[in-house]
Amino acid sequence: MELYEKGYELVYEENFSGGLEGNKWVALDETVKAHSAKKDNDFVPSHVITQGAAKHEGSNMHYCPENVAVKDGALVITAGRDGDGFMGGKAVCNGVVFAHGYVEIDVTLPKFQKGVWPVFSLVSTEGTPYKADFDVVAVHGDKPKNAFNMYIRWLDEIYETPHKINCLFKKPKRFYPDEADEAVLSEGRHTFGVEITKEWIIFYADGKEWNRVDVTPSPYAVLGKKNFLKFMVSMSIGLPNIDAPEDDAEFPTEFKINSIKLYQNEGDLLVKR
Repeated sequence: MELYEKGYELVYEENFSGGLEGNKWVALDETVKAHSAKKDNDFVPSHVITQGAAKHEGSNMHYCPENVAVKDGALVITAGRDGDGFMGGKAVCNGVVFAHGYVEIDVTLPKFQKGVWPVFSLVSTEGTPYKADFDVVAVHGDKPKNAFNMYIRWLDEIYETPHKINCLFKKPKRFYPDEADEAVLSEGRHTFGVEITKEWIIFYADGKEWNRVDVTPSPYAVLGKKNFLKFMVSMSIGLPNIDAPEDDAEFPTEFKINSIKLYQNEGDLLVKR
């Protein structure tokens, strides 16, 4: 992406030199159900429930604050087993909010394993379902051919109808083909980006444009509005409808966010707190 040809300038860079508190990151303490036998669609992506789901029924996934730390210049989230359940980490950044621009993250992905789910998202600061959330990257399971996801969720303001788009496979709903022509990811270090304007939402991976959504038609108009966003990062294991890990899974495992950069045009809204 030619940032400067589009008039973008770097307005915010997160390199974690100030640690968590210095950069206004908050590690959350939450417990959710880790696994469920529920299956609410007809698709069979690689990461969803398999025959081994029952033995994990009712176990918990705990987002532990101590699993979120700054190490060697990166934000590191650690995940693994916790007794009969699982533990991971989740953190939000309250230091900057914005509405439009281009966000690029440099991350080191963990080993691809069933049930392991690293995610970097842009979430609405307003806490309302009418506003859009963007998964800039989410990696589900052990098959990099078909488990990579760039995703938008939002709610129709008039009819209160939920919408979602998987922006990797260009489908209007959550869908992962059983096979892809080639692996779209490898384990290790990658860059991902999302460009949010009043006209387009464009997703990038390793410098390549994967998909763009024209947000000028009325069903998508909410995506192009001023939607105040902040950064959120997490790593979970075995959430509902996500395949449980194998008994010999390699834990603990780490998801690293090396840097976050925000580029904007003159006049785009940016609030530093």
